[in-house]
Amino acid sequence: MKKYILFFLTLICSAGLHAQHPWAKRSLVGEVGLGTNYALQKMFFSCSTPGLSAFGEVRYNFESLPLSIGVREQADVFQRKGRYEWQNLDYLSYRFLLVGDYHQWFSPKLVGFAGVGLGMAHLDNSENLRLDDSESSFYIDDGPYSVFSFQPRLGIILSNRIRVSVSYTFGDRANSFLGLHIGYVI
Repeated sequence: MKKYILFFLTLICSAGLHAQHPWAKRSLVGEVGLGTNYALQKMFFSCSTPGLSAFGEVRYNFESLPLSIGVREQADVFQRKGRYEWQNLDYLSYRFLLVGDYHQWFSPKLVGFAGVGLGMAHLDNSENLRLDDSESSFYIDDGPYSVFSFQPRLGIILSNRIRVSVSYTFGDRANSFLGLHIGYVI
């Protein structure tokens, strides 16, 4: 109970500090960016290789509170490799997320944030993929798939323009991955 009271008091004090130092220069902002991702689950493959992410985001920044809300569209691709060349498989996904961030103002040129995204993902391949007993072919259930997606993230905003964030995207087991993104605020 003490932890909850301390968290609530910290949140109130932080909101008061932000009223004195407006962290947001504009109410409505857009962001575009690129990043890399890495699936920690190998499944039955030998390894997972780093992939690429591209995203676009539109957010509304509350000027009197250190909060922002918005929408994010993200495309991700990465590959898992098997022992043989024919066992390599690309994973491609598209996500549409409602996002929210809590911001911590450090200086006029540095703002930290923690946030979360909730939404849906459209997947080409999922965890329903199976390797047959002879290891000579895949069994793939009919796709594409749509699953719930959850994405917690931490990051910093540099000079009110550059956002660097680390996130973990939860989807199904085959499409969950760690991501590092760099975006430019428009």
